[in-house]
This record gives sequence, C-alpha cells and structure tokens, in this order.
Amino acid sequence: MVEELEKKKIAENERLKGNECVKSKDYREAVVAYTRSIELNEGEPFTYANRAMAHLKLKDYKSCIEDASTALKFKPGYLKAYHRRGLAYKALNKHEQAIKDFQFILEEEPENRGVNKDLKETRKALNDSLSKEPMIQEVPDEAPKETAKLAQPDANPEKKKFVRVAIEEDSSDEETPLI
Repeated sequence: MVEELEKKKIAENERLKGNECVKSKDYREAVVAYTRSIELNEGEPFTYANRAMAHLKLKDYKSCIEDASTALKFKPGYLKAYHRRGLAYKALNKHEQAIKDFQFILEEEPENRGVNKDLKETRKALNDSLSKEPMIQEVPDEAPKETAKLAQPDANPEKKKFVRVAIEEDSSDEETPLI
C-alpha cells in the first residue's frame, strides 16, 4: 500500500513536470514526462489528455487521437479530451469525426466560442472537400454501346479535331436567278 502511494506520488510529479514542459513549449520532453507518469499510474485520464495535447502540438495526430480516446475511456464526457481529439481529426481531414466531437462539447457548453469556431471551420472544410470531388457518371452494363462510348473519354483527342474546309463554286454552272 505504501509502495502504491509512492508510485502515485512520483507519477503526479512526472505529470507536473510534463505540464511545466508544455508551458515552456518543450513538447517532446512533455511527452516523455507524461509517458513516465502513465507507466506509474495507468488510470489517470488527465495525463493521457495532457499527452494528447503535447502530441497535437507536435503534429503527431494519430497519437493524439489514441491518447484522447484512452482519456475518454477512463473519464467519459471529458471535454478537453474531446476537443483535442476533434482537432486531431480535423488536421487529418477526418471532418465527420471532428464534427461529432465538437458537437458533443457544444451540447455541454453551447457558448464555447473556441469550439464553435472549430466546428464552423470544420464544416466549411467538409463542404469544400465535397464540392471538389469529381462527379463520376456510371454507365450501366446493359447500356447501348453508343451511350457507353459517349460516357467514356476518348483515348485519342486528336481524332475528333475540327477541320475547316473551303468550298469553291464553279461559276459556269450558276443558274440565273428568276425574278
């Protein structure tokens, strides 16, 4: 029991050291400190969420998502973990997942301006990505061959090039107009 308390105390010190590293913007060292803390006390959701934030700052989005999700397993409804995971999803262009996380936060804190802004930006990015996707026209298998040829781009665009032809008329064959 005393040993367990000692491990938790050391884990807390490592977490606090990680917090200091974040304040000084040394995110790599923060990840190291948070990792040591987690090794000593695996069930602390705040440490996972803090390490997720350090991963986010280092642009290690997959690790951020993993840590934020683990924090949510230990503490469902932990809004900071949702926000960090949402930001990582947004950075990975996983807009639908990011929107879900941001909306969850706004159900609890509807006036949260930062999350409202993130949600608005993510929705815009999703709409932009959807509008840029090419429209693909499918041709059914039973379509006539002429229709299928029209739907497929021509492999040789030179083949259908427009050619202007001059037409000369023979003046000897002209008819006299009737008045």
